[in-house]
Amino acid sequence: MTETSPDNAAPLPGPDPVLEDMAGVLDTEPERGLERVREAFSAEVDQAIESIENRTPDFDALKQVRLRFTGEKSGVGVANRQMRSLSNQHKKEIGKLLGQV
Repeated sequence: MTETSPDNAAPLPGPDPVLEDMAGVLDTEPERGLERVREAFSAEVDQAIESIENRTPDFDALKQVRLRFTGEKSGVGVANRQMRSLSNQHKKEIGKLLGQV
């Protein structure tokens, strides 16, 4: 998924595929899955900061960035909806990550 960004800027990227299938990643990669999810959240935060610094010439642009990184279709929104499908062993850790993001 790619959303439109402010004029003269490249499109904002969609959520990381790891966050779109967080439960699958955690189930299929028990050794490395949690680290991959952490890395995906970290990348989302880095992209959000970069977007705020470089793509927000006005309030409307800032609103687009906010929606991209915290809206229903964002990585955070997608991950939040998946919480109910996670195993109990992962819910606590993923919940902490979501809170930090």
